[in-house]
Amino acid sequence: MSVQARFLNWYRPMRRRCRELGAGGFARWFLLKRIGKPIVDGLDRHMLRQSKVGTEAVLSNELFPWAVSFENEWKAVRRELDAILEYREHLPPLHSLQPDQKNISYDDKWRTFVISGWGHRSDRNCRRCPETARLLSQVPDVITAFYSIMAPGTHVPRHRGITRGVVRCHLGLIVPPREKGRCEIQVDEECYRWEEGRLFVFDDVYKHEVWNETDEERVVLVFDIVRPMGWSGRLAHRVVLGLMRLSPFVRAARRNEEAWEDRVEGVIPAS
Repeated sequence: MSVQARFLNWYRPMRRRCRELGAGGFARWFLLKRIGKPIVDGLDRHMLRQSKVGTEAVLSNELFPWAVSFENEWKAVRRELDAILEYREHLPPLHSLQPDQKNISYDDKWRTFVISGWGHRSDRNCRRCPETARLLSQVPDVITAFYSIMAPGTHVPRHRGITRGVVRCHLGLIVPPREKGRCEIQVDEECYRWEEGRLFVFDDVYKHEVWNETDEERVVLVFDIVRPMGWSGRLAHRVVLGLMRLSPFVRAARRNEEAWEDRVEGVIPAS
């Protein structure tokens, strides 16, 4: 194949993608998928070899000594959540903060309340849920934390996280009764149902999917922590975190979160 033919085979799909996404969207896609992803994939393989908690899809709570504190004090988190839910109509849909997530968040059924995002702590939102913030402060290396609020009929299509350098934790806060219908998460090939006051820890790089097919709301506290690893794995994760925090994806999400906080200042009171 000639050089010209090889160039055209590369250029034509790039041009189609640019038309589909627009210039800004194409720049973000190219940075993340064609430049960032190969780097992250290589670092991910090293981080898995460095893992101190195994590499299974679902991880035992016993691996994380702080887990018992969340299960013992979950009602304090629930009380703060209940106060925030009084202003439910003001809470942002996920895609309004992270437009790049529109393939999994495309309506107003999935709302969120962000406490921390990719290492950027929201001081204003922490003042609105001080007990939740206190519990999170006892966990080493929390990267992201938010209330995930799913209205009746919410479905989050199958997707996967970005890096093996973190593990994801769900604390059940409002879970519809089993007799109300399907309300569960599938991680890899297994389905799990949340329980109020129980912590569920998994590796979100395994493909996962969520359903709330009941007529009631489902809320969990979601937080990501740095995977316990050897020193070189932790170093590799710092590189990934630094790349992500510099990416247009994370920077846009942070701007959108700060703009939302400005809009609701004086509307949603601190505890």
